[in-house]
Amino acid sequence: MSQKTSSNSQTIIFSPYQCQQEHSFWFLNRKPNLLNTAVSRDKELFVLVGNLSELELSGGEIKRLVQHIRQYREIRT
Repeated sequence: MSQKTSSNSQTIIFSPYQCQQEHSFWFLNRKPNLLNTAVSRDKELFVLVGNLSELELSGGEIKRLVQHIRQYREIRT
């Protein structure tokens, strides 16, 4: 998330991957406010792009987000 993100967005598309050979989610698990900002900005649709099983293995806030999506939201593969 950047500071230029509009607070009036209807849809948020969120891809937590870094452009490195190994996928590291430490930057989101270390600062949960970044993830909270991404999740709380949508008005109608939040799209999480990624392998849900791999994201869950990262633990922390990312795991909690995936568990929430699995429990309360629609998942399309």
